[in-house]
Amino acid sequence: MVGNFPDVSFPDLIQFYCMSKKTVAIRVSTPDLPEGRGEFFVADGELLDARFGERVGVEALYRALHIRRGSFEVEVDVRPPMRRIHVPLNEVLLQGMHDVDEVAAPGGAARARDDALPAGAPSGRLCPDCGTWHTEDAYCPEPATQPVHTGPVGVQPAAAEPLLTPLEEAEAEAAADSGRKLTGLAILGGIPLIGIAALVLLFLLKPKDAPPAVPEAPVATPATVAAPAVATAPAPAPAPALPSVQGVTADSILFGLAAPFSGPSKELGRQMRVGLEAAFGQANEAGGVRGRKLSVVPEDDGLDPARTPGALRALWEKRKVFALVGNVGAANAMASVPFVLERRTVLLGAFSGAQVLRRDPPDRYVFNLRASDAEEAVAVVRFLIRRGIRPELLALFGEEGPASEAAYQGVLKLLRRDYKLGALFRVGYPRNTLDIEDAVQRIRLHQPPIRAVVMVASYRAAARFIARMRAYSPSMSFASVSSVGATALAEEMQQLSPAQGEGVIVTQVVPPVDSGASAVLAYKKQLEKTAPDERPDAVSFEGYLVGRLLVEGLQRAGRELDGEKLVDALESIRDLDLGTGTKLSFGPSEHQASHRVWGTLLDARGRYQVFDLE
Repeated sequence: MVGNFPDVSFPDLIQFYCMSKKTVAIRVSTPDLPEGRGEFFVADGELLDARFGERVGVEALYRALHIRRGSFEVEVDVRPPMRRIHVPLNEVLLQGMHDVDEVAAPGGAARARDDALPAGAPSGRLCPDCGTWHTEDAYCPEPATQPVHTGPVGVQPAAAEPLLTPLEEAEAEAAADSGRKLTGLAILGGIPLIGIAALVLLFLLKPKDAPPAVPEAPVATPATVAAPAVATAPAPAPAPALPSVQGVTADSILFGLAAPFSGPSKELGRQMRVGLEAAFGQANEAGGVRGRKLSVVPEDDGLDPARTPGALRALWEKRKVFALVGNVGAANAMASVPFVLERRTVLLGAFSGAQVLRRDPPDRYVFNLRASDAEEAVAVVRFLIRRGIRPELLALFGEEGPASEAAYQGVLKLLRRDYKLGALFRVGYPRNTLDIEDAVQRIRLHQPPIRAVVMVASYRAAARFIARMRAYSPSMSFASVSSVGATALAEEMQQLSPAQGEGVIVTQVVPPVDSGASAVLAYKKQLEKTAPDERPDAVSFEGYLVGRLLVEGLQRAGRELDGEKLVDALESIRDLDLGTGTKLSFGPSEHQASHRVWGTLLDARGRYQVFDLE
């Protein structure tokens, strides 16, 4: 189907296919906007993904609402390669159309999106959660509670208007938009808080031995009280010094971990905590870091990106942590990164190979231990091709989100550059679910038959996918990147069918826990002290190494610790040998300590054998 704008409006077009419960790809072209072209994917009546120029997800849809002229083409039964929109369409359209109305209204040009900003104003976006104007990639600190800004920061105010009469003022106030009203309420709401703060300050500054006031005493004049006050009142004691750095006291440093402790991936969060506590326990046994003991507090986000902002706020605002360490999840990292950048605090060692954690040049406050998802996927694809599997017979199976997207782009770049292959067959499943049947059937029916699948999935979804596919194709090869959780995958396969797990490849970004590396031996020894009931695990071992790396940075930062000193200290680490077989380094332009990828092969007993991917 083809058509033109404005014969049909863009919002009506999207709503029609959603209400009809269709699965379509809508491709648009417009001369009105610099983005020019875009694609919008509806599956079973739900808008799942959008691309418009370089914009993706909800932001692409917002931008497309400005289309007034152009054409569109609709292709049926086309599913999106991934899901980047997790908000109901009606909510997206409500906010987006409000933005369009603001641009169209008198004076609304100051609130338009990028192409309508005044010259020199910073780029940004209108946040769908709180209605405020953020700079690009900024994290929304308080959804649905902040006042609506009337324009981006940095726009110069207009010249002062003549004073209005009371009647004119009333009329102008009635016409003010919701943003001004909310701003006024916020200011008024702050007045009692200022008063309370003033009373607390006066209480702190009040001399402890000043005599209490006697209510029955007659009111004195200033002249009668001035002289005694000067003669008898002691000098006010100075206010007690408050800690200048959140989460740091004279004898402790507190770190936060946002990770799944419930849901189908809860084992990843639990194991990361076990590893961090092992490393911190080792440091604390030696007297701590410059006399301070280290501890980590967890916050459950269920590996659900929608819950991650709340978990981060709880750690920062309620638990008052100094920094974040070991956060789990690729899609969740999309909330973690802007959060730490806005607060200028460190995020170290996230359990994710997502590209958002590895920008070039790197974000100042984001540091990684592990190789990226793209590096892992490329390493295993090269290995499979060397084993004789033709590139066109490979497929990628992944949970919808940035992790599988990063792996896909990395492998596709390899295939195009080295093998002149322009496409990679890709299937997926909705994140945080076990809904893998559609992916199974698409691979089963593919021609020519797929011989090997690279997986970027949770351990339970990966195990079910392997079991289902081997029922159709016993000889198919399977390889997974390390974020699956190797031990959890092995245990899941043992429960489903031990024989079907044999031969599954899992890449690792740390030495296998069955190896004799000195770091592995130190980890196992410490695990016996801090968590004697725990078995060695690849995820907890990674958490242990992240903790060791953090301890090194803290030692270098010195006693007068703050976030900036920790960043500088981490960037000073060169060729640190923790006993993994590869040296770890950071620098101002390098915030990923290791690029090494190890290969392991699962056997029928549920154990991994180490092999060389090269």
